[in-house]
Amino acid sequence: MNSERKWLFIILLILLVTLSLFYSTKAKITNSLSIWFPENEPTLLEYRKFLEKFGNDEQLVIGLESATPFTLQTNIEKLKVMAKELKSIQGIDVPLGPFSPFLNEKGRRRFLSKDSMCVLIVLPIKKGLDIEEKRHDIVNQVKHVLDKYPYRYHIAGTTAIYERLNWLTRENVGYFFILVFVYMFILSGLVFRDVKISILTSCTTIITTIILIASFGISGVPINMITSILPVLVLIYGLSDMVYIAYITRISKKTDIKRILFPCFLTSLTTFAGFLSLAGSKIPCVRQLGIFGGIGVMAEFLVTMLLFLAFFKNLKPARPILLHRFHRWEEEFVRKKGNVIIGISVVVFVLFAGGMLNLKIDTFTLGMFRKNDVIRQDSEWIEKNIGYYLPMEFLINPHGDFEKIVTIENVLSERGFRCLSLTDFNLNLLSIPGFNILLPEQNYISQDGKWIRFTVMVPVVSAKKIKSLMDSIKEMMEEVEGISVKETGYLPLYVKLIDYINRSQMVTFPVSILIVTMMILFIAGWEKGLSSIPPNLLPIVGVLGIMGFFKIYLDIGTIIVVPILIGIAVDDTIHFIYASKQGEIEVIRHPMGITSFILCTGFLFLLLAPLNTVNQFGFLASTGVLIAYFGDSLLLPSLQRLKRIHK
Repeated sequence: MNSERKWLFIILLILLVTLSLFYSTKAKITNSLSIWFPENEPTLLEYRKFLEKFGNDEQLVIGLESATPFTLQTNIEKLKVMAKELKSIQGIDVPLGPFSPFLNEKGRRRFLSKDSMCVLIVLPIKKGLDIEEKRHDIVNQVKHVLDKYPYRYHIAGTTAIYERLNWLTRENVGYFFILVFVYMFILSGLVFRDVKISILTSCTTIITTIILIASFGISGVPINMITSILPVLVLIYGLSDMVYIAYITRISKKTDIKRILFPCFLTSLTTFAGFLSLAGSKIPCVRQLGIFGGIGVMAEFLVTMLLFLAFFKNLKPARPILLHRFHRWEEEFVRKKGNVIIGISVVVFVLFAGGMLNLKIDTFTLGMFRKNDVIRQDSEWIEKNIGYYLPMEFLINPHGDFEKIVTIENVLSERGFRCLSLTDFNLNLLSIPGFNILLPEQNYISQDGKWIRFTVMVPVVSAKKIKSLMDSIKEMMEEVEGISVKETGYLPLYVKLIDYINRSQMVTFPVSILIVTMMILFIAGWEKGLSSIPPNLLPIVGVLGIMGFFKIYLDIGTIIVVPILIGIAVDDTIHFIYASKQGEIEVIRHPMGITSFILCTGFLFLLLAPLNTVNQFGFLASTGVLIAYFGDSLLLPSLQRLKRIHK
């Protein structure tokens, strides 16, 4: 690239970065329902009908503990004043607790612990509120009110959980990007031993990350806990591409542009294909990861190559670390023990395949947080000291016999369940005009008077356990003759996630494997291509087997590992095949080893993330990269050698 074109390119790049910076400020972060379910999902539509009829079921749950019983008049008066302050917060509906004037004695007792030293306060969110814009302010204002009183408090509930997820997602995007960037800069300096190439690599990853975040701002799609890992992935991919460029320009006899660009383009294409396979998922956050991950990968390739072309003549050939002794040992081991490597691979494959039999599909929202996270500890404290608080909603039609509601409540109470229904309200108020005004805005009777809302408090557990609880509670209710019962509220939607995870893995796994297999066969041909497939299947089976052995659920966070890993694992295979065609296998082993180290350690950084979902992704991806390196550096050449011997 001549001097005039170079300066034109730099000016255009600066304009692009400036424009991207502007749009990146418009990117938002949210983990609301919209990222989990498609808009046309029937269960979601039913849930919205429930919200229209009975009000918002999203709520803040507060557990208070006192040095004196809450049944004392002084404490009751303080709770009443507190309730008024909480009600004055914009977005909060009428608080529920032992102070509620419309609850009868039985209803009030439901909000007290057995020893009356702890109390539960439920703050429903108002119907029709744009909660995504207000959630952060609501939680902070509630804490501000609680700080005024001499009680120790614990906050849980769906509003608190979503707010905590949003806060930790922001931390992932900011804190971990900076942490991994610093690590990658130091690592690039150690590997390249050239300041200019390290700076060029840093510029590439920063520019690509800005473009990636800007794409969220332009599209209006918010960043969520799943897509928040993309900036870190872009950093890792960017450094990996520069490693191949540095090694090829240093020790390859063919340093023409085509020799550098073509294999890097193919590897970016396979990684893009791995991400793109996720776009077939019906889960919005998984689909968004696929789309924006693909954008990030191709943007990283284009920016890397354009910067490389612009400054290629100004850069001296890098002098990267060469691990001759280690790679000679690999080649010697393949030559002498190739059959042993194949045998070990078969045994390991069978072992991992056995682990896959233990693989389970499930999801657990609270399990996304670490055990020492404040939201998880507060939730567990409330359940332990006061009781279960997660509302499982049912609609019951007693066909005119209200006493059947009382009977149902007695049936469930005998079996240890805490309920909330119209039997907990002072029914004498029904004769007072404007009774509904005294009740919280989320009414307990349908407009036609046929259906009565009935809430059962259940533990915060995984979707499969919720499904089991829901079925068993419904069966208990149906023991009472002459009633109609149907599940409603948020939890049926939560349970539906299992179906979507199952459908997603049925689509994304085969599609990603098919795309990558076709790429390998296209590049290598049938003969070499077929021998390249087992080394790329090994990390997939390995990761799924490890998930089975360690009882890691196949859920929202882990379902994305396999398609991404397929795209990454095949990169070294493509470089190996391309290098073998060029007669440069001894050259390509160096960047294969270094990039695997970069990928492995880069993913391990995700173990420091505050979300278990991100931790699991980092652990599984890192393990998969190690298995993939074994497959490409030892198994693949062993299979090719075996084929040559038999010829």
